[in-house]
Amino acid sequence: MAELPAHPRIAHLLLRGQDLGLADLACDVAALLGERDILRGGGADLHSRLALLSGESRAARGGQGGVQRARQLARQYRGQLRGKPRNPVADPDHPRWLGAVLALAYPDRVAQQRREGGGEYRLANGRAALFAEADVLMKSPWLVIADLGSRQGQREERIYLAAEFDPVLFDAVLAEQARAKALLGLVRRKGLNLLAWTPELRQWQARVALLRQLDLEKDGHSEWPDLGDDALLASLEYWLQPYLGKVSRLSHFSNLDLASILRNLLPCPLPQRLDELAPSHLAVPSGSSIRLDYSEQPPILAVRLQELSSCTCCRQHVGLCK
Repeated sequence: MAELPAHPRIAHLLLRGQDLGLADLACDVAALLGERDILRGGGADLHSRLALLSGESRAARGGQGGVQRARQLARQYRGQLRGKPRNPVADPDHPRWLGAVLALAYPDRVAQQRREGGGEYRLANGRAALFAEADVLMKSPWLVIADLGSRQGQREERIYLAAEFDPVLFDAVLAEQARAKALLGLVRRKGLNLLAWTPELRQWQARVALLRQLDLEKDGHSEWPDLGDDALLASLEYWLQPYLGKVSRLSHFSNLDLASILRNLLPCPLPQRLDELAPSHLAVPSGSSIRLDYSEQPPILAVRLQELSSCTCCRQHVGLCK
């Protein structure tokens, strides 16, 4: 969380929302919480602010600046979470998910209505909060309150910004997190061979590793990510967890499209550069296209000598020139 320039509550919302495959919604909510209210006098429902952010509705004159700042902040958060694959929940745009995501940041502000249709709520921390005037959210028996406050001499705090909350849905979120944690623990115990590796995918992994190694030897740093087995095992939450939605037994791991999952970890333009600098095959003067073996260092090109007559084909490929 220290890598995200946000309050710990907001950083937790972003990271856990990402884990649930709700990264876009989490980034929008985080941006709204990081800005002054972009909809003054429009009720307390956070969903109406999301509509402004998405362009579904327009801000009143003078409010466009706040909307633009919130959009920019949401883009920044998306950039910081960039590269992690997404596996959205069944209906990520359903309004109920807004409350679940907000509760990731404010679990202590989950509030239950004291009387049906009334404006007073009791928070999980025992405090009381109420709407100062009639609000559409008063039809909701449960809320998550993002912004509340009181003036001197007031017993109850006022609700300024909140979202409808579904406790059953949130329990399902917590259960899903526990299930994913158990599955990731299984992968760590049994190893990455539990997944559907192919010889071609192992070669792809070795090609990335070679270019990373050459960069590190030259400059001490590399734009190529560490996709070795140890690094992958240490970061399962980052790249594998979003794809576990349909995994319920050991055999299901082999159904995952591991090649697509891992290839998504290379940001543009690295996939194209990988093919240029460390190609899987090499064309030789005879006209043949020969597969390279990157499991050895340096890579091995198994080809008959007569096919390499006056060959200059390796000079343009960084990993093949040593």
